[in-house]
Amino acid sequence: MAALTNARQESTKLNKKLTHAGKKISSLKHELRVATGDDEASELQRQKNERKSKAAEKKQEQDKKNAQLKKKSKLSDILMEHGAKYLAMKAAEKNADSGDVKQKKAVMAAAKKGGRAGAVGPLTKVIRAAAVAAIKKSRAESKKKGIHDKHAMRKLSVAAAKVAVNKMMKEQDEQLEKIAKKWTAHAVEKFPPSAVLADDDDTPNNFVAPPSIHLSLGGADAGQVEQLKEDAAKTASHEKPAKESAPSTIHLSLTDDKKADAIVPEK
Repeated sequence: MAALTNARQESTKLNKKLTHAGKKISSLKHELRVATGDDEASELQRQKNERKSKAAEKKQEQDKKNAQLKKKSKLSDILMEHGAKYLAMKAAEKNADSGDVKQKKAVMAAAKKGGRAGAVGPLTKVIRAAAVAAIKKSRAESKKKGIHDKHAMRKLSVAAAKVAVNKMMKEQDEQLEKIAKKWTAHAVEKFPPSAVLADDDDTPNNFVAPPSIHLSLGGADAGQVEQLKEDAAKTASHEKPAKESAPSTIHLSLTDDKKADAIVPEK
């Protein structure tokens, strides 16, 4: 035990001497750099290395965030598929007796509702990250342009965030429309409607008149047909009754005159 204690004490003394010697060497090196003028160059190199290391760490952290957002975006699409499928199948089964038009309309609305409900959770975080990135970029560009007024910077930042959010929402709407159509078709195929109406056809209606039938009904030539028409016209003119003459008009006199011309027939 005594030997072990002495060895530890000697080791402690040697460590202290070594630490003191290391400090002395660092101090002498610093004095040497100051004397030779290399201290400023080393300081600049140190700052450069520090900026480089910080940039690498920041890039690594940003790549990690981008990977997480990519996973969330993929999860959003997966949940959108599941939500659209679930509500589309339920709506197709429920509206199977309503006819194909009403059923398809109800299934499409249900599929969109289910898709939005499924994607809203992860999508909120993705959109928020996109808006934050757009705001940071807008503020950096404003500072480069010399804009430092907080109200002007806020206005530009909000406009940039709106553009980013609207772009993502447009992409999501297109994705949702595609998924809704897909699962609407599958749901209607699985639960077919009880009554199916004919689809509207956009082909123009070109009606062709039926072939004309000749007046002779026996294949006679045109001369015979004209002769038949003339004979029919003559027969009609002979059979037409004569024009009846108008009845005679009788004038009565209201006087006591009993002359013969009291009653005068008139044509």
